[in-house]
Amino acid sequence: MIINSNKGPQYFNTSVKRALLFLLLLIFPLALSPYNIAQEEDSAQLYWWRVTIKITVSGDYSYNNDKTGFQGDYDFSVSIVGSIHQDEGDYIFVEVWQETDIDKWNETFTNDGNINLTDLKKIYKPEALVNYIFIQRGKLFFDLDIKEIRVPHKSSLFPESIKKLQNPLSSGESFTSYKTRYARGIVSGSNKLELTQSEIFSNREIKHDYSWKWEQNDTNPLWQNRHQVTVEIKVNRESGASTSNSI
Repeated sequence: MIINSNKGPQYFNTSVKRALLFLLLLIFPLALSPYNIAQEEDSAQLYWWRVTIKITVSGDYSYNNDKTGFQGDYDFSVSIVGSIHQDEGDYIFVEVWQETDIDKWNETFTNDGNINLTDLKKIYKPEALVNYIFIQRGKLFFDLDIKEIRVPHKSSLFPESIKKLQNPLSSGESFTSYKTRYARGIVSGSNKLELTQSEIFSNREIKHDYSWKWEQNDTNPLWQNRHQVTVEIKVNRESGASTSNSI
């Protein structure tokens, strides 16, 4: 090994500094990589939203064919509790709990002038389904259905159900044909369940009420079906990981 005696301690200090600087230049970009920055932002802004939806429905229906027919009237509500989560620019709804309360559900059967009233509160149980949340022009829309029910309840006059009772539907994306058909029957109000993206990031509770009236848009004069609907949606922004216990 040959050492140049003309190079003193200052030379070696400078070499060490250059080596350290080189290592820093290698490590620093890795620390500021998009992946690491995104991780820090996610941990600092890990939001989800607690959602409560209550759908209240009041309606009636009737079918008359010569001397035989049936009529029904009902009042019920469906409550849903769940959460909304962000997923790469989209929003996902997760249902945690649902309950149906029926205040009234009566059916009256008519046969040649004879009338028979049946209480069906414990028979029918409408179920709601939040299909998904979609975004249009900075707004979040809940795509929500209450499943159809076949009527009337089986009896000696009607051993099988013969009609589908149309229950409420919220608006959907334009290509959803069955929702487009439903919308034609809305006579007042709007079934668009919408929130703005900006408001859900506020620290206060968001509460919106929606209502509409609907009537069967059918060429069959024997069958009538109508209802009126109110929907209440409450949204609260939360932070941290969500679980069913936290909701």
